Amino acid sequence: MPPEILTFGMQADQAIDLPCMVRMTTEYGQARRWNDFLLMQINLILEELAANVLLHGRRPRRRFDVTIREEPRGRVQLDFHDDDEPFNPLAEAPSPDLSSDALERTPGGLGIHLIRTFTAEAAYRREDGRNILSLVLDNPPQEG
Repeated sequence: MPPEILTFGMQADQAIDLPCMVRMTTEYGQARRWNDFLLMQINLILEELAANVLLHGRRPRRRFDVTIREEPRGRVQLDFHDDDEPFNPLAEAPSPDLSSDALERTPGGLGIHLIRTFTAEAAYRREDGRNILSLVLDNPPQEG
């Protein structure tokens, strides 16, 4: 029987083992019969958050930890913890310019926008020297 909660952590000061992260979350979600769209959303969110810690983190040795659990009422809770400087991406990340043509925009800046779009709930807190981003995604029932 698969574990009730998926937890893992990674160093994010040089590189991220993205294939390992995707494999773990995909295996966990498939064991719970999550649809492919939900798995894509979760993996994209994790890739974005991990890349932000790697590319924008200020401390020399950074680490992030992830907890994913299935919640009642068809929801999935994803908690992303990192030990970098305080930063609330929900309040401090700039909003992207979605009014101009996509080919004319500067690359980047869409990650937090996508996270807000994918999630039913999003909250940030700082606890014990760590940034904690708690996200809830709806998990629609499988058809058939």
